[in-house]
Amino acid sequence: MSEILLRGILLTTTLRMLNELRDPKSVTEALHQLGREMGEIALVAYLRSVKGADNDLGTFLSKSIPSWFKTIMGRGLDNVRISESGKTIIARYSISDCRLCSGIISPSPDLFICEVVAGALEWIADQRSGELGFEAPSCHETACRARGDGFCEFTLSLKTKI
Repeated sequence: MSEILLRGILLTTTLRMLNELRDPKSVTEALHQLGREMGEIALVAYLRSVKGADNDLGTFLSKSIPSWFKTIMGRGLDNVRISESGKTIIARYSISDCRLCSGIISPSPDLFICEVVAGALEWIADQRSGELGFEAPSCHETACRARGDGFCEFTLSLKTKI
């Protein structure tokens, strides 16, 4: 699918949801759910590109997810930061030249245009959780260029089972 078509679909869908729901936070949540529903398509596309899946949590967070971003977004991430506190692992992924929201201005600071990507990433993490030893994945867009931030950032939070 072309980048222009994908961006057009996202923008049209977002504006339609804003007209119906009126609350930017509700629209962000709806975009998140849409992303979760798109997760299977995104995972299949990624697995085709890498010819298989990773075998451990560290590789999944530090190599597989960045590869997935490159496959889905058409460009690599600028920064990957992974931190651990007890059983919680937080992975932050940022991209300064996000093709999905480039040139779009969010009508509200509470509306994260690229939350659809966070939803897809959360779904993928949920599918891999059992075999990689974690549970309760949660992912949200925590910064978005469309809101005026300098980059888009996706924060994935996991709880290890051990």
